[in-house]
Amino acid sequence: MKWEGNRESSYNALSVRLELQADCFAGVWANRAQSARQIL
Repeated sequence: MKWEGNRESSYNALSVRLELQADCFAGVWANRAQSARQIL
């Protein structure tokens, strides 16, 4: 990925990507927890 613009926009782009990854991991965890123990 090419970082364009100033430092703040690069930080924002990285922050968004990190948050999307965290949401993905949370979804995987929730699916496994529900499948294993029906806790959600």
